[in-house]
Amino acid sequence: MENHLALLGGKLQLYQRSNSRFWQCSASVGGKQWRATTKQENVNLATKVAQD
Repeated sequence: MENHLALLGGKLQLYQRSNSRFWQCSASVGGKQWRATTKQENVNLATKVAQD
């Protein structure tokens, strides 16, 4: 099971995969989908990293 959060009006997604302790983020920029790890286990810290 994955946890999902929508940030910045849905433009940024934050999610945690069931097989990972870290939160991941994804966003669509210029018609391309970008994904990255926040390298954070805490959702509050992961949110700050993802928004930066």
